Amino acid sequence: MKQLNKIIYLKAELLLTSALVIGGDSDDTADLTPLRDYNGNPFIPGTSMAGALRDFALKAGLDEKLVNTLFGYTLRARSSVESFHSKVVIHDCFAQENLQTATRDMVALDEKTKTAKPHSKFDVELIPRGAKFDFRIELITYKGDDPKLEECFLSLMKAMSNEKIRLGAKRRRGWGKFRLDKVKCEKLDFLKPEDIKRWMDFSWDTIKTGNGEIAAAPELSLNKTIWEIPFSIPGALLIRSYQDFGEDDAVMFKENDEPMIPATSFTGCLRKACFDIVYYDLKLQDPELVLNHIFGYVNETEKTSQASKLFVEDIILCSKKEASYTRNKINRFTGGTEDSALFTNKPIYNSNGKIEIEFSAELEPWIQQLLCYALLDIGQGIVPLGGETSIGRGILSIDPKDIPSPEAGGSALYEYLKNNPKREAAQ
Repeated sequence: MKQLNKIIYLKAELLLTSALVIGGDSDDTADLTPLRDYNGNPFIPGTSMAGALRDFALKAGLDEKLVNTLFGYTLRARSSVESFHSKVVIHDCFAQENLQTATRDMVALDEKTKTAKPHSKFDVELIPRGAKFDFRIELITYKGDDPKLEECFLSLMKAMSNEKIRLGAKRRRGWGKFRLDKVKCEKLDFLKPEDIKRWMDFSWDTIKTGNGEIAAAPELSLNKTIWEIPFSIPGALLIRSYQDFGEDDAVMFKENDEPMIPATSFTGCLRKACFDIVYYDLKLQDPELVLNHIFGYVNETEKTSQASKLFVEDIILCSKKEASYTRNKINRFTGGTEDSALFTNKPIYNSNGKIEIEFSAELEPWIQQLLCYALLDIGQGIVPLGGETSIGRGILSIDPKDIPSPEAGGSALYEYLKNNPKREAAQ
C-alpha cells in the first residue's frame, strides 16, 4: 500500500454568475430540468464538476498524462483493462437555501421567414443567476507522485475562482458561468505528526484559511479572443417572456427582475444577419452549411452534431424604463376595431448594454469578417432583434468604431463587401 503524502482540503461558496442547467429528465414543467437532490432541490453533481475541470485542463494545454493521473483513467485493450482512480475527490454541491427555478421558452426560427421551424419548440428549467452552493474538494497524493499534481490542482482552483470554467448545458450560449468565493484551503503534510493528528480529527466546519498558495499558482487560460461591443436601444425592445404576464399580454424577458437579452435570442439575430449576407448578397444557394459550421447544429436523423465556434453571453440591460402600449386590430374594410383584438404589450425603452462574443484565437478570418459585417447590419437597424420588428421594435445602435476589424483573409466575402459597403435591408 502506498504511503500518504499530502491532502489538500478546499472549501468555498460557489456563486452562479449566469443561469445553469445540468439536465435531468423532462416533466410537465419543461423539456429539460435540473437534477434534484432527495429534498427536491437542484444540485450540482461532483461528476459534472470533474468533467468540466478535466476538459478545461486539457484545453488549457496541461500534459494529458498529468491530467489522467490527477482525474483517473480507464484504458481498454483487446484482452485487458487498465484503470487508475482519481486523486481528486469532488463532493456534490448542494444549494445553501431553497432555490426558485425559472423556465425559458426557446424556439428555432427559419432565417427566411422568421417563423418557427417545425418541432423546434422546447422549454428549459434553469437555476437562475445568483444562486449559491457549498463547494468541497480534496486532493490526495501519495509518496512518489509527481509534484506537479499539486501545482496543477491549485491552478485549476484559481481558474474556478477567476470564472474561467463553465458547467452544464448551453455553455456557448451564456449559461454555466460561476466563480468560487470565500475560499478556505488547508494542506496536511503526513511527514508532520501534528498534521496527522489534525487529519484524524478533521472537520469541514473547522477548516483553516490559507489562500496564499492558490494566489501564487500559475495561471491557466484558453487561447481566446473576446469582443465586447457596447450598444444602445434608441427606441423600444420586446423579447417576450412567457412566464410573467400579469396584466399585460406580453412583457420583456427578465432574470432577477433585470431586463435581459438572452444569448440564445441574440445568437439567433446574429445568425439571421449572417444568413442575409451569404444568401442575398453572395447568392449562396445553400447557406445552411456555412451557418452550421459557425453556429453549430444537431441532426437528430443522422445522429450528427457540431458545437458552435462562438460563446455568446446573456446581455444584461442597464435601463429599466418600461411602459405599457395598448393596440387594437382594425378592420381594413370598415375602419372599426375587431372584436377581442385589444392587447397590451410592455417593452423597454431607451436602454443600453454590451454584446460579448468569445471565440478561439484560431477562428478562420473569413468567419470573423462575416461576424463583423453581420454586427454592422444589426447596429445599423438592418436586422432587428426580438418581437414586433414590423412596427419598429428591436433596433440596436452600434458605433461602427466599436466593431473589431480583423485582417482580410482574401475571401469572396471580403472582396464583395469591400466593393459594396452599403446595402438595403433584405426583403
